[in-house]
Amino acid sequence: MLISVGILTGTYVGYRVYEFVQSRKTKTRPINETVAIKQESKKDLKSLDLSQKEADRFYNLSLFSMGLSIAGTFLPVATIVNIGVISYLNIPVFKRTEKLLFQHGKLGNDALLGLFTVAGVALNQFFAVALTFWFYYFGSRVIANINDYSKNTFTRTFNYIPPTIWVMRQGLEIEIPTVYVTQGDVVIINRGDVIAVDGYVVKGEAVVDQHAITGREQPLVRQIGQQVVAGTRVLQGTIHVRAERVGKDRTLMQIAELVSQDAKDRVQNTQLRGDKWADQIALAFLSLYGLAVLTVGPYRGLVVLTGKFGNRLRAVTPLGTLSFIEIAHFKGMLVKEGTALENMRHVDTVVVDMVSFIQFLDIKQVLTEGKHSQEEILGYVALAGQGITSPAIQFIKETIQQRGVTMPDLEDAIYHTRHGLIIQWQQNELVIGNLAVMKQEKIKLSRAAYQLIDYCQAPNYAVVFVALNGKLAGAIELDMQFDIRGEEFTNNLDQLQQLVLVSEEDQATTKRISQEYGFEDYFYDASLDDKENVVNELQDKGQKVCYVGDGLRDTAAMEAAYISTSMRNISTVMHDKAQITLMDRQIEHFPQLFDLSNRLSKNLSTSLALTISPTLISVIGGFFFTLSVTAAMLIKMLAFGLAIGNASLPLLMIPLEEIMKQQEKQNQ
Repeated sequence: MLISVGILTGTYVGYRVYEFVQSRKTKTRPINETVAIKQESKKDLKSLDLSQKEADRFYNLSLFSMGLSIAGTFLPVATIVNIGVISYLNIPVFKRTEKLLFQHGKLGNDALLGLFTVAGVALNQFFAVALTFWFYYFGSRVIANINDYSKNTFTRTFNYIPPTIWVMRQGLEIEIPTVYVTQGDVVIINRGDVIAVDGYVVKGEAVVDQHAITGREQPLVRQIGQQVVAGTRVLQGTIHVRAERVGKDRTLMQIAELVSQDAKDRVQNTQLRGDKWADQIALAFLSLYGLAVLTVGPYRGLVVLTGKFGNRLRAVTPLGTLSFIEIAHFKGMLVKEGTALENMRHVDTVVVDMVSFIQFLDIKQVLTEGKHSQEEILGYVALAGQGITSPAIQFIKETIQQRGVTMPDLEDAIYHTRHGLIIQWQQNELVIGNLAVMKQEKIKLSRAAYQLIDYCQAPNYAVVFVALNGKLAGAIELDMQFDIRGEEFTNNLDQLQQLVLVSEEDQATTKRISQEYGFEDYFYDASLDDKENVVNELQDKGQKVCYVGDGLRDTAAMEAAYISTSMRNISTVMHDKAQITLMDRQIEHFPQLFDLSNRLSKNLSTSLALTISPTLISVIGGFFFTLSVTAAMLIKMLAFGLAIGNASLPLLMIPLEEIMKQQEKQNQ
């Protein structure tokens, strides 16, 4: 018994001494040791998390140890080998325990595992120890692999990017490897082909399936001048696309990197939450173990100690959350932070930017003043569209690009002012925005401009003004419509305490939309600062606010809100600051987030109950009955399997929903 424990502890001490010697050889002493110590103290336990390769190795060794434990009942040499394997498996556990104890001054779940290992080896319970390590490294394996799983959720379509592609070169159609496509090439995509580049259609018309991007079936007609994204598939027609982004610059590749990093962050957050729960009961379990050893003996004390559940929480908690993140993606919603989906059920107030209901259709007309031309006015607005501006200006920019209008070559500082932009270069100043901006900047409007305003009081029109050096240069009238499907948005939010509309438009327009969609309150002529103030005022009253708006402009309001959601498309998601993005810009899907959050909460509660239920059996069985260590571990393993199944069950429902959807289509 003492020899086994000595080997266990001696192996770790030897490893740490070896590690210390190696670090002295490979690292020079820092000039400022105080700074180095402070930097080291800032590192948390996440720096000790295992890589995927390490987790797989330790996991396989734990299985090997279980086999040696069984073989040890017949072959004594297997037990000797097993002691060495267990000593190696124990190194990461002791290392985390050491760091938590000496740098943070507290005991945690790893300390319990280390204690269980020492006690189990001392009592020759090698199978129980090996099985405990299997739980531990299974959780580490889930955490290490879950990043790749989440990333593959959004990048699995890369496998469908064709190895070769047809392009126009010197007036001829030639087939080249996809990796040789460069920016500016005109790519030919026929029916059934997957689009391999980001770009704009320069010839033809096609129906494009967005399923690979948004996660839901969304066929869209793409014509000359409209944007297409790599990873989508042409269902009908043939189009010629001028490549803007190729290779790693493609939007889908950038999103993959974004999602990969976000997945890593949210896994670490959920892991810390599980570790926190486990650490909170570590001292209680240590006390129970000590009491059991003193009253019923070391063996039954070990039975009590089998009830610890931190190792299982490390696997079940993130897996359950990411299962529902996958469902959200399937429904066309990109969840960047898992905690946002978990906390969505706590939201009692939703603040919606009115732009979420607006769909811009076309440029109706361009008004010019003085010697300015229509192309010049359009060019100025296109220049403004290079900054983070309103959806109206972005729409004008995209429409101008489709028409081939050349933008002015201005290298200037661009900054926000209320609803519009001020662009300064050399001795000139350009102001772009709506009527409120013109009033703020004291721009005098012409009679023609006032006539345009009067004409555009109708609900389906909007005006963007352009002023140069303090004088009105022109205006652009936009044809727009309000999304009638937004009624489904408000009709499914009856459980909320308050539904608030904020708008940059005038009072009459804002009030009409507010009444039409059933908002309890509204704020008009709101600047970016005003939107943030609205969120802060509501939250100061104790309300939990979810802000729905533009993830590029309303960053201050989104950061102030409890949860932030944006109405954006695939091309802007990289810069979108919202925690959740409705990828297909269909606001009527927003209420589904509450349903997913409630289902996630129930799923996590069930997994938690299944995870900790064996604890009661172990404690009661250890103190009052003759429950064996092996039986306690097998009960825990059974409950753990059920918890993993419960956490993964939502993922199994996705193919079923897909089958039901296809069946419904066939019936129709």
